[in-house]
Amino acid sequence: MTSALDSDLEGFSLEVSRGNRCLFADLSFRLGRGEMALVTGSNGCGKTSLLRVLAGLAVPNSGRVMLGRADIHGFLPEQRRDLVFKGHLNGLKKELTARENLEFFYRLWQGDHQVDTVLAELQLSPAADYLVRHLSTGQRRRVSLGALRLQPATLWILDEPLAGLDKSGIDLICGWVREHLQKGGIAVIATHRAEPFSGSYQLNIEL
Repeated sequence: MTSALDSDLEGFSLEVSRGNRCLFADLSFRLGRGEMALVTGSNGCGKTSLLRVLAGLAVPNSGRVMLGRADIHGFLPEQRRDLVFKGHLNGLKKELTARENLEFFYRLWQGDHQVDTVLAELQLSPAADYLVRHLSTGQRRRVSLGALRLQPATLWILDEPLAGLDKSGIDLICGWVREHLQKGGIAVIATHRAEPFSGSYQLNIEL
């Protein structure tokens, strides 16, 4: 895996509040290459807020996040190409087909996998030319997660990636995560379901 990063993902004394309520404080951790953290906890505890901070999309009340030797909140656009954040929303264009959505990601990132290969892995080849608006919830989620194969990023930050997936979809995504880690990637995943990731993560951040 080619990357501009040569070091760890580190959080230092992170504190995040929502309104007058402190979601978490004094949170520090380190993840090296090939390592993964699960973020767990009840609804509203701050899992998504933490992921957004780690992705550089939100600023903590205090503390900092370092990726390699750089503060993630000061990343330049070319540095941000080495991380991918997948939130609750699928981020798809409903007026485009599944294939067209993935072709957009392919042209944007020029990853190692071809669109047709990813569609086959997703078991979506028969529906490749259907408009996204006509796909089921699970199919839309698969298309969205297919972008992971098309962006050669070192850091994956995923918010409930298994939501809306059946067993075959869960097995596929967990397999992709394991492969990503084996290639030296780093992953931070918020989930209510730790079991499918058993044996793959080194750290559980429970909020």
